[in-house]
Amino acid sequence: MKHQLADLATELEPALSLWWYAAHAHDHVPERAERHAALAKAHLTDLYDRATRVATELHGGIGFTWEYDLHLWFRRAVFDRSFLGDAESHRLRAADLAGW
Repeated sequence: MKHQLADLATELEPALSLWWYAAHAHDHVPERAERHAALAKAHLTDLYDRATRVATELHGGIGFTWEYDLHLWFRRAVFDRSFLGDAESHRLRAADLAGW
């Protein structure tokens, strides 16, 4: 269990840096901001999905019960992926913005 939590923690730190750089690019490098936002969204979409799945697995059966709110985060991750776009679509958008 602690190795799965450590893996999530080590994946979260670079994701936060990517998110902060996308915000920085929005303020200081506007010509590249859209691409960096797409890259951040792609990475964070994958991470959010993976984190909710691992957290549900770690909590066992209580992760899907109504008494514990973890299932709400899991459902939100699934909804966000379908409503806001999956990671693949954001990667394709970033590639298009880079001219690839």
